[in-house]
Amino acid sequence: RVDVATLPEALRQAPAQPVVHAYKYTQPDYLITLAVFIEEPHVACQTSTLISVGERMLSCITLLQYDVLRGATNRFSFSLPGDVNLLNVVGESAEWSVKRTDGQLEVVVNLNNTIRDRYDLTVHYELPVAAESESVIVPELRASRVNRQNGHLALATRGNIKIELGAEAEGVTRIDESELPQGLVRSSSTPILHAFQYYQPGYLLPIELQRLEDVAVRVVSIDAAQLTTVVTEEGMAITRARYYVRNQMRQFLRVHVGPDAEIWGAQVDGKPVSPARDEKTSAVLLPLMKSVQRDAKASAFVVELVYKEQAPPLKGLTATLRLRAPATDVLANSLVWEVFLPDSRTVYHSSGDLKPAASVVLAAGGRRGAASRMPRQTIYRLREGIERFFITDINNPAGSAAAQGRSYSGAQLPGGRPAPASQRLAGVLPIQVQLPESGTPYYFERTLVPQGRPLLLEMKTYGRGTAKFHKLLVLLLSAACGFSLPPALGRMRREGVHASRAHIGWLGAVALLYVLSSGAGLPAYYLLLSAATGCAAGGAWLIGQVRASGGQAAHHTQENAEDGP
Repeated sequence: RVDVATLPEALRQAPAQPVVHAYKYTQPDYLITLAVFIEEPHVACQTSTLISVGERMLSCITLLQYDVLRGATNRFSFSLPGDVNLLNVVGESAEWSVKRTDGQLEVVVNLNNTIRDRYDLTVHYELPVAAESESVIVPELRASRVNRQNGHLALATRGNIKIELGAEAEGVTRIDESELPQGLVRSSSTPILHAFQYYQPGYLLPIELQRLEDVAVRVVSIDAAQLTTVVTEEGMAITRARYYVRNQMRQFLRVHVGPDAEIWGAQVDGKPVSPARDEKTSAVLLPLMKSVQRDAKASAFVVELVYKEQAPPLKGLTATLRLRAPATDVLANSLVWEVFLPDSRTVYHSSGDLKPAASVVLAAGGRRGAASRMPRQTIYRLREGIERFFITDINNPAGSAAAQGRSYSGAQLPGGRPAPASQRLAGVLPIQVQLPESGTPYYFERTLVPQGRPLLLEMKTYGRGTAKFHKLLVLLLSAACGFSLPPALGRMRREGVHASRAHIGWLGAVALLYVLSSGAGLPAYYLLLSAATGCAAGGAWLIGQVRASGGQAAHHTQENAEDGP
């Protein structure tokens, strides 16, 4: 036997494993006898188990952390109760097999390489629970061929189930949730209700189950509704209704637009869809999609409907416009309505279920209290253009379908007499209708719109020429009121009338003028400026009259002095 350091360098570097013994021989025919012993590895196992209690199932995920303290191994094993369904065993370079022995599931995991430090395994399994069961024992995963085993347990629920710790619990200690491993806490999608720790295998953890009755909740919600209506003088109202919806399981959104409304198009999340009609209620059914879950929250998508209604013509000195907002079968948190009227009309009074707003904040793609800057065009071109897009050649339906398909190359459509917009080809999706927002906008809003209730809006309008005459008349009356104020006050003082009565009369006149100015859409400061100007003119006229009357009185006094005795 010689020291390992005395071996030649090439011999020391040749073996892949460390050299344990070294020998030197001086003549042939030597004999060396070796006694080989297989050393059992020294392994410690720490487990972290998450138990999710459901209505009929206990779903468990256990992370086994093996620490090889001495030696090496390429094989791990553990056991589970026989009534457990083993779903999967996940580990790096792992192949597992299972067999049933004495009512237990024995699982053996073989690795392709040898482990000398640490190895992690993740085990998924579940335990069925009978519907009438009020208590259940948490299944225990016990590692085999280890020198030490301890770990943590966390209980969470899925659904309306209340769980309590049974009185027969053994070998576990209740701990705070903050004492659990962070990886175990993050792996739970629901709050952890109970946390435990055990220091050796063989524990017993019974839990009591109490199933609670479910309460019906909202599965669909309209966060905001936006209506944009373009009204023409000829009596046509085109409305675009946008609903920002969050949905879990509803199939359709029911919108009541009236039986006489002509549907022009519909979209869901920016994609054209084919709406349907309910024959009993004449409601429009718009198909819904399921909201995408983002950060554990359901995201909203846009449902859009464009339709046309008949409205009373806006002609003459005064005209009343009555509009009805479509009713939905889902409560809307808020509603804003933008109504575009022709530039030749002015609204002087509105009433109904919505209150006027100076400006509204629209969602993405909207505006903030300002009219659209799109080029204005007559509604005849709008209607003609939309009908052209909805053309369906009843003599050549295949050609019409090809013209409206995605293969359209941009060539001009063939001439001919267009078919009515109501004659659409079955099975063809509608196109996206761009609503030109031209005219003067008026804004209305409401919070919490009940489902199934149509909102009414009434606007009283008159022509622009009448509005100018109305404003001019109000300004002249205001100036006349201001002009007459100084002489009236002077006359009341000479006649001994109390000043408070004069003030009351003057305030009543001002209030009347303010009502007239509000109806004319005239700002209040215009009214005050006109009244102040008239008051100044009236004061100047009164001063001139006083001076003139004072000069005449002095002249008469001088004449009387000259004609003295």
